[in-house]
Amino acid sequence: PSFAEIIDLLLDVRRRYMHGIQTDYFGDAHCIGWSWSGDENARQGCAVLMSAAGQGIKTMTLKPDTQYVDATGKIPGPIKSDHLGSIQIVCESESMSIWVPV
Repeated sequence: PSFAEIIDLLLDVRRRYMHGIQTDYFGDAHCIGWSWSGDENARQGCAVLMSAAGQGIKTMTLKPDTQYVDATGKIPGPIKSDHLGSIQIVCESESMSIWVPV
């Protein structure tokens, strides 16, 4: 995708899903991420993961028992959070994935 398409995607995801409490995941120099919890207006949260080297993998907390898909289309298939909201978010090497609820 072009840079314009990625910017448009980021703007759409920001408007639709980046609501509620933001949690930062900065424990690794090569892989960083953020999650948003959703809010009281029933707007759901999402997760973003970026890797500068190697596949990125982080365990994050999102809405419990919810399926998520990578809005960038780079990672196939849905993934599901457990009953506590724990979910393993992934992205490709030197890439970014944006996980939104199905």
